[in-house]
Amino acid sequence: MPDRLPFAYGPHPPARRAVRGREIGKVTSVMLLPAKAEVARHLERYRAWERLLLATPADRVVRGNFENTGYTLCVLMGKRCAREAANAAEVYLQDVPARI
Repeated sequence: MPDRLPFAYGPHPPARRAVRGREIGKVTSVMLLPAKAEVARHLERYRAWERLLLATPADRVVRGNFENTGYTLCVLMGKRCAREAANAAEVYLQDVPARI
């Protein structure tokens, strides 16, 4: 039995740093894009809760709903910050054709 467990301390061996023969730093990720209708719906909810939070900053229910909608937007857009997710959603929705 070895003195210590493998990978318990120090860097991983080269086999663990490679992903399918490529270095991790060179692998590009591919993200599925969400439906634009879903993004628009969640962005609208986020903005509505944001307005309510600005009007009543001490309301814990409003703050909780605002944070929940921000989290959902983060998941949809693949961002860590709700503000970045909202901005990314707006950019993503810009190329939507105008409805008649």
